[in-house]
Amino acid sequence: IGGNKVKKIRLLFVAFGGFLLITSLLITSMVSAAPTSQIVIALDTDVPTMDPHRHAERAGVIVNWHNFDSLFFRQYDMKIVPSLAKSYEVVNPTTVVLRLREDVKFHNGEPFNAQVVKFSLERVLDPKTKSPRITSLQWLKSVEIVDEYTVRLNFKYPYPIWQEELQNLAMVPPKYIKEKGDEYFAEHPVGTGPYKFVKWVRGQEIVMTANEEYFKGAPHIKKVIFKIIPDPSTRFAALLAGKIDLLRNISPEEIPILEANKNIKVYTVPILRFGWIYFYDALNPDSPFYDKRVRQALNYAVNIPEIIKEVIYGLGTPTVVLNPLHFGYDPEVKPYPYDPAKAKELLSEAGFPNGFSFTCHYTTANAIKVDEVMQAIQSQLAKVGVKMKLQKWSPVGYMELIDGGRARPAFYLNWGSFGVFDGDAILFPFFRSGQRYAFFHTPELDKLIDQERVEMNPEKRKQLMSKIQRILREEAPWIFNYAFHTTVAANAKLDYKPRSDEMYYAYEIGLKE
Repeated sequence: IGGNKVKKIRLLFVAFGGFLLITSLLITSMVSAAPTSQIVIALDTDVPTMDPHRHAERAGVIVNWHNFDSLFFRQYDMKIVPSLAKSYEVVNPTTVVLRLREDVKFHNGEPFNAQVVKFSLERVLDPKTKSPRITSLQWLKSVEIVDEYTVRLNFKYPYPIWQEELQNLAMVPPKYIKEKGDEYFAEHPVGTGPYKFVKWVRGQEIVMTANEEYFKGAPHIKKVIFKIIPDPSTRFAALLAGKIDLLRNISPEEIPILEANKNIKVYTVPILRFGWIYFYDALNPDSPFYDKRVRQALNYAVNIPEIIKEVIYGLGTPTVVLNPLHFGYDPEVKPYPYDPAKAKELLSEAGFPNGFSFTCHYTTANAIKVDEVMQAIQSQLAKVGVKMKLQKWSPVGYMELIDGGRARPAFYLNWGSFGVFDGDAILFPFFRSGQRYAFFHTPELDKLIDQERVEMNPEKRKQLMSKIQRILREEAPWIFNYAFHTTVAANAKLDYKPRSDEMYYAYEIGLKE
């Protein structure tokens, strides 16, 4: 963790060591003993729905992971292995046969089989479902049932990352959903996962209990409670008081306090998530953002390295379009340098010598100090004459707000790629025409994205993705921000390791002796 502010905090910590030590001892005495049968995980926002096919929000994905399983699973080492699919055979570039586990049941006793796979995948693809996960399956032509525990997946075209897409796409119970209906399922989920749903008190908590018959073995942690605590200071206080056991997105100035507490362990890890400001109206001829020079100017006007250093204390890496953890990331595609003089020159050339005004929509979910980051960007843009008004929204339903066209003319977004460590998880949904979040696209980009999606040679794919990144860097449809590093605090008696895909998975967590 870098930054002068962190250094100052640590100096203050030493200077007032006696006071902080007493404070820490008092706090330590408040922390409850490690959980013997349950874990409490803090979320910064409620989930929009318990239906894993009908949302695209991180809190919901974390919760869903406990109730549901997918055909494949990403291990802690980030390798993808079979899960509900016990094995597979690549028959040819557009045909894969999956052999399924025969020992799995849903929490209501409904059997897992080939019919489940067909129903689940077709449900996501059905326009009536209105699933934001549809982009994960647009390569899929059809699902054929070979026998009770074998399915054949037929692709529309060769697709190199089909396992990536299937590792976080939940299998759901056909009979239960048909009997109860989608709306009931959205509030009373039934999966095959390591934990069974108990209750959801909106805005407060979600409770789950161990599935003792889980096909991978009964969980060590018998009860999982997700506490919904939107306010950062309240979450921090709850952690110190021992009311929660696991908390991500720790604010950097809080780290020294936590490190002084022997009952809490702090972890920092780079993750797949990163953020940007998207010019929603980049293709609107009536908008200033229609002019590439304006979009470039705003990138020159924002000092991302300074924001990383001074606002988020070093917990980020400047980037363009892709996260360094994505396959296909090209480190030679460099971020815009900070050059306000160049920004003013471009604005003048574009017909805005005195700048202009616009509104940027944003929410604070899944990130630290978003308010401060947005205010810093606002201040830097003002120095080149561009007035950015900030409109803050609740995290719940934010993606629907964007999808519904209410985030014009620009909005901030951070994105975890659904845990897909491949650049296509960004390029396709955000820059291929026809996709719900593709507010900037060109015929050339469409052609290149279509090519990289079917290219089975990894090196050729990298070359195509590098070209896409260079075009997007030039076109500047975003104010490019940074890839995230996240800091997680955990009860020291938990046997826990943070994941680069920023998932909590209670099934992987144990208790130290």
